[in-house]
Amino acid sequence: MSSKGLYDVIASYPYTAKSERELSLAKNETLTVLKEYNQWLFVQNSIGKRGMIPLSYTRRADNIPPPSTAPPAASANPAAKTVAAQPQAAKPAAQPQAAAQPAAQPAAQHAAKPSGKNKHVMATKAVIPTNDGHLALKEGDVIEVLEEFPTGWLRGQLNGKVGLVPPDAVRPCEAVAAKVLYHARALFDYNPSQEGQLTFKKGDVLAIMKDDLPGGWWLAELNGKPGHVPKSYCKKIEHKKRPPSVIGSKINAETRP
Repeated sequence: MSSKGLYDVIASYPYTAKSERELSLAKNETLTVLKEYNQWLFVQNSIGKRGMIPLSYTRRADNIPPPSTAPPAASANPAAKTVAAQPQAAKPAAQPQAAAQPAAQPAAQHAAKPSGKNKHVMATKAVIPTNDGHLALKEGDVIEVLEEFPTGWLRGQLNGKVGLVPPDAVRPCEAVAAKVLYHARALFDYNPSQEGQLTFKKGDVLAIMKDDLPGGWWLAELNGKPGHVPKSYCKKIEHKKRPPSVIGSKINAETRP
């Protein structure tokens, strides 16, 4: 095809793109390889469209033997560039900030680096694993980060299990502290404007884990689920000392000389 490419490949199997960074394939389609990324290829098709494709779905056009078996679903699937969600609310003026995720590239296991101490992310949606080695997630799960890959993928730990986590399913968050600072009562109903925030009703009692986030937000837990809440919607519950009973006061008065 193009003389500017590294070499040509032929699609051994059809493939449907799973993100805007990928390219769909038709069986026996010929493509020009522009760059190699571990188990993925950056290619250009006959109409000039470019994208990522899994290496295991192709064979070299110059008769180098193809893979011996049909490819499994790719575990290091490139993901679209993701910016982590930030909590937003109508009444509070600002929200806790979250850093943008880097643009994804095919993952390379050897390129992983250890995570910083006690770094955590929060699941913004449910994830059902399609491959062994991936973690099953529910929205609101807090995952301890063990390794970070240049692609944005993470190796994390949740409920004693270790596995891979896709970058588009999580956002940075504060680690949920084991100690509850105090409890607060909701003054109003609150419906989250973004993922990572808690839904609560007026009168709900929230366990406050962290109260020094910027912009007027707290990290709280309700019914076992952590998330951000606007502090202007809540009031700290003060535990005052119980006053002496009327009966006790009367007895003391009568026995006083």
